[in-house]
Amino acid sequence: MKSAPIPTEETGHVKTIVGSSFKDAVLGTEKEILLKVYAPWCGHCKKIAPEFEAAAEALAANPNVILADFDGTLNEAEEINIQGYPTLFWYPKDKTQDPVKFNGGRDKTGIIDWIKDHTEHEWVDLETNNE
Repeated sequence: MKSAPIPTEETGHVKTIVGSSFKDAVLGTEKEILLKVYAPWCGHCKKIAPEFEAAAEALAANPNVILADFDGTLNEAEEINIQGYPTLFWYPKDKTQDPVKFNGGRDKTGIIDWIKDHTEHEWVDLETNNE
């Protein structure tokens, strides 16, 4: 399986997952993860990226939800089967369950609302804390 190097520093609120960190970072935690598998050249991926980052920023105070990027052109994981870019998968708290394919709105509000409907953890709403 191919893997980019594990980033030494994260920028922004979206966590970077690579092939070699996938099992620990996604499957090895009770945190719930919305994983965006993307290709850097993909127009749809470029369009959703700022919305995904805005949603991650809005959810930063929620300790049990992580939004993460996975560059599908540089990384592989046995557990990820991609038909097109971007593909978003929800990994629930119980990692014995299969991930759920994201089918919500592809803007900040759509992403947050979808996560709110799917999380098993207590909801922490950051936006009210920023006023």
